[in-house]
Amino acid sequence: MSLLCFGGLYTRIHKCLIFYPYLANDDFHNKIARNPESYKAPTDYKCHIFNGALSHIDTIIDKFTNQTEIAMTPTWEKMPFDYDKKASHIPKKPKNLTLMQELAISLADKFSYVRVDLYEIDEQIIVGELTFTPTGGTDRFSPMQWDRNLGDLWV
Repeated sequence: MSLLCFGGLYTRIHKCLIFYPYLANDDFHNKIARNPESYKAPTDYKCHIFNGALSHIDTIIDKFTNQTEIAMTPTWEKMPFDYDKKASHIPKKPKNLTLMQELAISLADKFSYVRVDLYEIDEQIIVGELTFTPTGGTDRFSPMQWDRNLGDLWV
């Protein structure tokens, strides 16, 4: 997929596997086996950093089941655009929002743009991934002008 979509963007990166520590409680797999519909993925906080500044945080709710998305400002207000899977409400602010923002900005220090994905589980911050081409640049914004507005931040 990466060679097809990104013209070899990932061909020079050393390939390896990274195993995360177990992120669920002890009874997690037993509950899933008994009732797969009971699974609730942790909220995904995708921090968009342009030239050292946090632009916004895409917040993904109920991933894998009834996924919705909403973009929030660093002060936890709704951004003036929506995605296809528009959330109907503003999600609860993470308890460690300030620390999450500081961590994302620190991890993005060497890059002109990167999206830093974070989770807050039992008040601990977990780093998911850093990506330079989120959704392969295919996100659709409403209003569409926000595609350009965000692109202009990456100068």
